[in-house]
Amino acid sequence: MISIIIPAYNRESTIKLSVESVLNQTVRDIEVLVIDDGSTDNTAEVIKEIHDKRVNYIYQENAGACVARNLGIKLSKGDILAFHDSDDQWLPNKLEEEVKSLNENDADIVFCQMFKKGKIIPDCLEEGFVSSLTFLQYGNIIGTPTIIGKKKCFEKIQFDPLMPRLQDRDIAIRLSKEFRVFFLKKALMTVELQENSITRNEKKGKIALERIMEKNKSIIVDHPKIECELLSNLCVFKLRCDENCDSEFKRILTLERTLKNYIKYILYKAGILKCIYKLER
Repeated sequence: MISIIIPAYNRESTIKLSVESVLNQTVRDIEVLVIDDGSTDNTAEVIKEIHDKRVNYIYQENAGACVARNLGIKLSKGDILAFHDSDDQWLPNKLEEEVKSLNENDADIVFCQMFKKGKIIPDCLEEGFVSSLTFLQYGNIIGTPTIIGKKKCFEKIQFDPLMPRLQDRDIAIRLSKEFRVFFLKKALMTVELQENSITRNEKKGKIALERIMEKNKSIIVDHPKIECELLSNLCVFKLRCDENCDSEFKRILTLERTLKNYIKYILYKAGILKCIYKLER
């Protein structure tokens, strides 16, 4: 059996479609655990109107999506776990394709591509096994709802409640240090960003990326290109929060004295780079 864990907070308008996209999977032997993270709207009523014995509603006081997912891991009965978000949708063959890939490649974890804002993400990877360095180097290549894996992996490596954002990237890095993580190059889900989605919060993004860098500093120090990429990403968050990036640019120019980095630094000092990043948001 596959256990699908869905954290939800004030998602009365999207949770039904999200759950239905799970119930409509070609794989039928599933249980769905909707962990209501202290919603104050009608999320609970919407879930209780879904008359399917495979759906289980669990309420917890508001503690965040990571705590909700970890509770789902603890309560799950399946030997394979998958994670979904309350505002995203899966294609009907998502679980079938990922379970097939899990078995054929003798993998512990599989993640797939996703449709996001009219694009297929990621488009920078070839199908195959992925290391922690890949998740450190590339920022936007995995989403929690793309992941499926053996329960034993998530019992050992759980979601970090101190991560205010980028929880998917963080757990992917940690999982890939200990287990076989396989990338399936098929887009099997659609991401929908809500206006109040945590993924839009730049301050939380900055804090989360700083935490990822601190956790992995022993690896990053031996890979200057990856460190430069992470510092550049951190500058995006900080400039959107109107924060100073002098120390980050100093480190970048120490590691890589390239024309591109010098141009970025000039644009930063002129205040132009901040405007560009804010317009891209």
